[in-house]
Amino acid sequence: MKLDGGVVTITPAPASVKPTMNPRAISTVIWATSQIAGYRQQVLGFGLVTITKHFGSIKSIENLPAWIGFATVKGDATSCPARSGQELAKLPPLPSAGEAVVVIGDVPAPRNVAFTSPPAVVYIARSAPCGTLMNSMLEVATEQVSVPWVQDGPLRGSNLHVTVSPPACGWLSGSSSSGNAKSVTVSIIGQIPEELLGAFCPRPASINEVIHLGPSSSPGAPPPLVTSTTKILHDQTGPIRATR
Repeated sequence: MKLDGGVVTITPAPASVKPTMNPRAISTVIWATSQIAGYRQQVLGFGLVTITKHFGSIKSIENLPAWIGFATVKGDATSCPARSGQELAKLPPLPSAGEAVVVIGDVPAPRNVAFTSPPAVVYIARSAPCGTLMNSMLEVATEQVSVPWVQDGPLRGSNLHVTVSPPACGWLSGSSSSGNAKSVTVSIIGQIPEELLGAFCPRPASINEVIHLGPSSSPGAPPPLVTSTTKILHDQTGPIRATR
């Protein structure tokens, strides 16, 4: 299989190359990758990966034994702004539009040696959802997780004060809430580079955060209104599934 005409090439692994990582654990990691949030899960497999593109600290790779997760946005409706009297520019063929791949190298660290991390990257192919060409993207893959937190005192208006533990090797990236005036479930979200998931990192010190649970001015459904009697619930911790 090829994406963007061969920027990413995946071939079957020979019988002599056996995976060493746990498939169930790898599946959890790949489908919790933040860069493919909202994509549709397609296929998970093991093979040899070659990526000819490089960006920043991400180097090109050749015939890397790896776990690969394919995802797509094909078939989804896209809301595009109206273009009165404008014709769409003629675009080059985009054979992989709407497709993405998460690659996690199956290269275990040597025993009794300092941790050596395998490559873990996301490649999103070129696309043109509204007639405008969007360049491809190559990034270090990050897993999104729900992290532990403790409520600090009662609600202050619509603000929830918490002490939160950032993930080891990672950072905090936001929060989410759902529910009603009787009870609200809150999740605080962290990100962990997938190439560091097997590494030892000292856990960062806990920090204080304020989460606003009142109405939002952004488009879409607002978070529920809360009062002093609203029960605040802690969401489950661990990886947050990104794909559908």
